[in-house]
Amino acid sequence: MNTKFILAGIFTFICIFSNGQTKLIAHKSHSGSVETFGTALKNDFFDLESSNFGEVPYHKRPKHILDSVVFVSDTITVLVCSNKSNSPGNQSEKYAITLSNHPIVSKKHSKKKIKTFLQEEYNFQNSLDSVPFIEYKESTTKLPKNKKKEGSFSLIPQNTNHPPLDSSKLLLVGLVGVLAILTAFISLKWKQLIFWN
Repeated sequence: MNTKFILAGIFTFICIFSNGQTKLIAHKSHSGSVETFGTALKNDFFDLESSNFGEVPYHKRPKHILDSVVFVSDTITVLVCSNKSNSPGNQSEKYAITLSNHPIVSKKHSKKKIKTFLQEEYNFQNSLDSVPFIEYKESTTKLPKNKKKEGSFSLIPQNTNHPPLDSSKLLLVGLVGVLAILTAFISLKWKQLIFWN
């Protein structure tokens, strides 16, 4: 039993600290051949520590711009943003970031503190001095408690004249649940018995 845990630990250690891209794979993926691999290895052309695999080229990186900050309530703030790509022909794309119960971005703090935090945290490309801070006020008309809107329905049924719950149906549902759990337990133990012995 102890050897299984030791082998699992060694396997996990090897998987975590092994490099998935070998020098040969890196050489071949950059149009190298097997014949030139020895020369590349001898001259140490492999700089895998400072490589940029998967990094987006600079000219394709979008510029994130903060358009406005909307305070929906005391606990919810919406950042209305857009991003513009540096490559020609791409249009800007609008999106929103909703912050709930945020310790800094709320009505409790000054606009200057919020702007400083947003610039540091989200790294927006525009100057936040011209960004409008909008306080959202929802105007609602309250209905009297006795009146309901037409076509509305209640999630909680108002009619409580239901027949009592049949105990045989409840017993059947409970029995099916217990059998399902028992079957899963037996199946798990059976697989452990077969695979670990």
